[in-house]
Amino acid sequence: MRAEVFASLNGRGYQRLVDPTVDLAQVSQTLMPMDWILPLQVPLSNPSDL
Repeated sequence: MRAEVFASLNGRGYQRLVDPTVDLAQVSQTLMPMDWILPLQVPLSNPSDL
């Protein structure tokens, strides 16, 4: 199972959230960080910039 997931966080533009090449049905559930969740492409801004 694969997913195309896009999200916007705190006013940033939408970006891909889940790696579309990963078969999510084969991923083990854990509390550890998931490598199939993609990092932010636009860094967090300084609160004074808002």
